[in-house]
Amino acid sequence: MNFTEHDEVIFGRAPLVNVISQIKFEPVFSLVSEVGIAGFQEGLRLTYPQLSSSQASQLLIGGPTSKVSQIGYQQSAPIWQMRDIAGGWIISLSTNFVAFEARKYSHFNEFLDRLMFILDVLDRTVNVSESIQIGLRKVNHIVQPADSAFGDWKSVIRPELLGAAGIKFNCEMVHSISELMLKEDSNNFRVVHGLIDRQSADQLVDQSNGVEHESNGNENNPGEGAAKVFLLDLDCFTMDRYPVRKEDNLELLLNKFSDQITSFFHSSITRDYYEWLEPRPKG
Repeated sequence: MNFTEHDEVIFGRAPLVNVISQIKFEPVFSLVSEVGIAGFQEGLRLTYPQLSSSQASQLLIGGPTSKVSQIGYQQSAPIWQMRDIAGGWIISLSTNFVAFEARKYSHFNEFLDRLMFILDVLDRTVNVSESIQIGLRKVNHIVQPADSAFGDWKSVIRPELLGAAGIKFNCEMVHSISELMLKEDSNNFRVVHGLIDRQSADQLVDQSNGVEHESNGNENNPGEGAAKVFLLDLDCFTMDRYPVRKEDNLELLLNKFSDQITSFFHSSITRDYYEWLEPRPKG
């Protein structure tokens, strides 16, 4: 999927607030315990020394069709999280997935190199099966600059993508969110886009792919404090099976996903906003 031709650039005012890659696999129940993750944690401890875990609980209450009334709790498998000292790079590991996320990076190769190292350690210490789903997701919070040249959202986002967010109502618009699903062969591309308040947008980032963690804020976002942002949440994924380890084919797939996401982003914004983002050549 290619949406527009574009230069390879790095933005000085990048609206990117979160990047996450999640790889799902068949359950490995040894990862429930601290003993089961010990080798994985040791292999990454020098770079990601902060370890924590979380576990979701669900209240179960017997309904009218139950023969007996029952109340109880059901707990999910723990999610182990490892972070670097600054907290900008986060690894999440559970019985059926590994995820890696970053709030900002210099270039995608930096993210990919770190992910491949994590998968190499996972392969050597846990030896999980093939993937059942691989995804790459990039979340952008696009702000309307205070500059008078950007009088409305039509000067920032292309009208085809704005939808109802581009209409001026005689009352407050709380939010306007749409979802687009595209498919090419076995690759899927999900786009969630629209106008949303800053707090709700930040909460979506802090619960990416169901992995909850404390908010670090969005200090890299030039629109911090804006009442509304235009959410551009771009997610590429496939159910094709790949060995869950450092491998050329997996790197090629994730690079392809990254290129597709970048291409869609460039096709979504106006030329004036592109220039406002302060692009400079990559390299």
